[in-house]
Amino acid sequence: MVGVVVFGGNGCVGGAFLEQLALLQRNEGTTLSNYGINVIVCVNRGSICWEGDNVEKHDNLPIHCVKVGRKQVMKSKRLRKVLRKEEIWIVVDFSGYHKQWLVDFIELMVEEKRVIQTYVYISTDSVYEVCCDNSDGDSDDYVKEGNDRRPMDKEMRKKLARRDSYGASKWRCEHVLKSLGKEHNFPFIILRLADVIGPRDRTDRFLAYQLSALACWNMKVAFGVPNAPLATQPFRVVYSIDVGKVVASLICGDLSCNASSWENQTYNLGTREIVCVETLARELLSIVPLHFDADKHVDTTIKLERMDAMQYFPSITRRPICIERAQRDLHWEPTSFTTIIEETCKYNLQHYNEDGFMESVTELVSDLKSNPHNPLHGIKAKQLKMFIRGARKKTN
Repeated sequence: MVGVVVFGGNGCVGGAFLEQLALLQRNEGTTLSNYGINVIVCVNRGSICWEGDNVEKHDNLPIHCVKVGRKQVMKSKRLRKVLRKEEIWIVVDFSGYHKQWLVDFIELMVEEKRVIQTYVYISTDSVYEVCCDNSDGDSDDYVKEGNDRRPMDKEMRKKLARRDSYGASKWRCEHVLKSLGKEHNFPFIILRLADVIGPRDRTDRFLAYQLSALACWNMKVAFGVPNAPLATQPFRVVYSIDVGKVVASLICGDLSCNASSWENQTYNLGTREIVCVETLARELLSIVPLHFDADKHVDTTIKLERMDAMQYFPSITRRPICIERAQRDLHWEPTSFTTIIEETCKYNLQHYNEDGFMESVTELVSDLKSNPHNPLHGIKAKQLKMFIRGARKKTN
């Protein structure tokens, strides 16, 4: 039997992963012990922004919660005690943002004489922002996994790291994981995610656009999108639930039986569709009327207006990622872009009263106050909440 250590698990992608494990048990009428898994240890700070962030709601899963920050992992007596329950562990890391965090945990495992069966590391397509463009000589329109080499010039590396510190940090984590995997003889897999959309998103990016579309439709004003070229810059997104499914399959599904095909490999994950901010805005504006009257035809009177608007998407400046390798090795079958938008909008409206939603409302109103050129400039939180309540009645 093995245990599973989950770093995170109380957010957008980590929560989706745990939900997939719970669904696996319910749908197949089995338990994780049938897949050789005896215990799941969720390591996080215990912060809850959305109702679904609470990992303890999965009462059908053998979960132990260890509330500790990544910086304190080495000092956590409780974590050490729980790890002694099993000799062999699968690690699923949703929150590894600094390389030292990975080093500390792997050192802890070595000290406790525990074995890492597989390390699943959740990374980002932002790593390409700090790498050489087209570094593998590829002239395609997409960024492949091999385009991940840093520039030789030290000053250029610093410049790129300053431009995207998140991408630089995740790249360093990937690099140290590969090195430690080789040193301690454990396999790993790295999943580089496009911009994530889905339930319980704490970045507020998607919700800001959804709320803007809702307000624009009610007030009959234009939807503000960034000026060119940002408005039409192509990118992919990824559905948090799709990521949860593939990670679950890696540790106890079909993919777990064919680990030799993906061990020590890196994969880009994103939708089949390549979109832009204008595509996202139009999709949202086509959905909003349905929140109020399911029989109403899509209102095409709301126009897009380019301006110095807040840029929530994309988080990258490079070309869209290529997902062919994931489709081949991981049987990656992403949900359609339209369905992702529909389902995420529905979830958000159904959870209108939660702290995560209301914080997003306040933040959006603040952003709009700072942009006098936006048609929604000056909108009040009370007014926006009224629009939300109207949409929520039809959604329920």
